[in-house]
Amino acid sequence: MKLFFLTLFFFILDKLSKFYVIKHFSYNEILYINNYLNIVNYKNTGFILGGFSEIDRDIFVIVNIILFFVVSHYLIKIYSKNKNLFLSISLLLGGAFGNLYDRIFNYGVTDFLDFHYKNIHWPAFNLADLFITSGIIIFIIKSLKESDFVYRNR
Repeated sequence: MKLFFLTLFFFILDKLSKFYVIKHFSYNEILYINNYLNIVNYKNTGFILGGFSEIDRDIFVIVNIILFFVVSHYLIKIYSKNKNLFLSISLLLGGAFGNLYDRIFNYGVTDFLDFHYKNIHWPAFNLADLFITSGIIIFIIKSLKESDFVYRNR
């Protein structure tokens, strides 16, 4: 049950951030924050870094739904065997569900964090992307530490 509530928390945080950006910024509007960060309102109709945006929308959404349920199934299975991965799996599921929701109901994902240095910009992303990336990093680190612990204690 804790997994569900933390996942829901990350999902809601993502939705609130995207709602705020959509409500307060025009499409493609740029708000300069500092020399390294802008807030933008950009819609990504593709997948990672805008890839696959040329695919038929219905097929794209169906593939995303299938991927979400397959990955969620395996993450929950992993969680049932290893409760130490609680935070990483909650981040992954909350972020994935946030972006899936947008792909289904908003015809694309709102990206708004624009990190840059001078004229070199990282592709814009959102909190769901940040949650997914953080979840993967935490998952890998915890898994490596646990496998190292198991290996050393044989």
